[in-house]
Amino acid sequence: TPTSSHLWLLYLLLAMYLVLPFLRLLVVHAPRTLMIFAVGLWFFYSSLWPALSGLFPALSLPSYAQSHVMGGYLGYFLFGWLLATTERRMPVRYMLIGWGVCVLTTVIGAALMTHDAGEANLVFYQHFMPNVVLMSGFAFMACREFETPTVFTPWMYPMAQFSFGMYIVHGLYSLLLQPLVQW
Repeated sequence: TPTSSHLWLLYLLLAMYLVLPFLRLLVVHAPRTLMIFAVGLWFFYSSLWPALSGLFPALSLPSYAQSHVMGGYLGYFLFGWLLATTERRMPVRYMLIGWGVCVLTTVIGAALMTHDAGEANLVFYQHFMPNVVLMSGFAFMACREFETPTVFTPWMYPMAQFSFGMYIVHGLYSLLLQPLVQW
């Protein structure tokens, strides 16, 4: 059990990095069409199916067949590889529009479900919801366009080297500032 709830990511990262050499062998030797099929299967089984089963409980799967069985976060690795190795790129404005639509879907969906439930309902923020998966893909593709130096370069790279450390300690700051914030 993590010592702090936000540290669950460290356990996940450790497992992912242990599996990474095997994933590398897979992506180097497997045909691209197989990788597209694998990512599509991951998206359907880990994202669309759970979202649909939330709307239609009859579609719910037993615990032994839940989405983590079909890849869970490993699917994000493969999805990222697929996007990173795709030659054809759409214009950045379309990526940002797609990202914005996903953000609005997340915010509006969460607000509506919270209103209906009478308490916070953050289902639309879950890591495998279709809007979050697509939002991640659009953000990844848009950020990929900043590989060449831009106006963001002078502050983006220095901040990036501290991002992991900031993630590790942000829980401490949240804990210390919690008494100052009225929820």
